[in-house]
Amino acid sequence: MNASEIFDPAVYARLSSELGGADVAEMLKGFLADTQGKLDRLGANPLDRDMTKREAHAMKCSAATFGFLEMSLIAWELDATAKDMEPAEFSRATEDLNRSFARVRNLSREILSTQNEGAPL
Repeated sequence: MNASEIFDPAVYARLSSELGGADVAEMLKGFLADTQGKLDRLGANPLDRDMTKREAHAMKCSAATFGFLEMSLIAWELDATAKDMEPAEFSRATEDLNRSFARVRNLSREILSTQNEGAPL
């Protein structure tokens, strides 16, 4: 995936202009911590498909809020298909989601450091 398929900075910039950069930065930090917890729960409870749907749905929405398009799409697919997935498919999907979240964490560090320097996105 290219950068524009992973992250849409215009979405983040619009959110920042509506809520203020400092507030959105705090929300982003909360998103990162919360999402890691959701991924940990998915890994610990692979047979709980109802929980998987809830967590994937929440990740889909929150990732989209910040402009993390790839992660939102992967979470959407997991939300839509979790109940019918075979264990191997579920494992691949959660691995994809974890890889995407690793990219999101790296992008978030860049975003937060840029905001701390006072530079616009």
